[in-house]
Amino acid sequence: MKNTLKKFTLLLVAVALVGCTNQKKAELTTVANTQVETTTTTAETTTTTEATMSNVNLGDKYVDLDKRSFAINDKIYVLGEHTLQDLIDDGVPFNQDDLANVGNNLNDSTISEAFRVTVSDGNSVYISVVNTTGSNQKIADCKIANVYVPAVQNIAGSMFSFAFPHDLTEEALRQQAGEPTKYNEYVDGDFVLHTLEYKVSSEKYLKDTGYSFEFVKGKLNSVTINWID
Repeated sequence: MKNTLKKFTLLLVAVALVGCTNQKKAELTTVANTQVETTTTTAETTTTTEATMSNVNLGDKYVDLDKRSFAINDKIYVLGEHTLQDLIDDGVPFNQDDLANVGNNLNDSTISEAFRVTVSDGNSVYISVVNTTGSNQKIADCKIANVYVPAVQNIAGSMFSFAFPHDLTEEALRQQAGEPTKYNEYVDGDFVLHTLEYKVSSEKYLKDTGYSFEFVKGKLNSVTINWID
């Protein structure tokens, strides 16, 4: 199943790259990263919706394009507002090897590699930052641009939380957030993947940003939240 999901992810990337031709907006550069893995979970969960909600107020919207946020250790971070240094200062448990070069500069219009945060035993989330200042900027001072959470149900009850429950269903998402801006279904035998995107176009860059939810056999598998000017 992992191989099937990885093949599908690569296919989506290829399609996205083809669709980016003949555009006039500025392109973003993404620093290559080989640490992030796409993971599919098939484990059953008995965690209730109430138990998987955050202890802090992340708002009443599952999809909030005006304030894209998450919480670690009950502190709220907002994409496009908080920096990597903010998370470091708060003691967020990053992989220390990932932080070795955060004092280096990141080129303008560039998204950094992903920084891994271990949020529970054997489970991580991945955070990237972006430089949109028009000149080089120290990586630590760049704003949060992307949060990727694989195997969402595996981190229920951990230090990491969203405005929505970890056991969110596709039906509940549609009821609360409305119909997605883009929907895709991928079927390979008994493997069924639904991707729901809630995104808006950047006025400055060649990129749509917002929320992407992946449901495998009806269960929330992964979430990506991203931001750009």
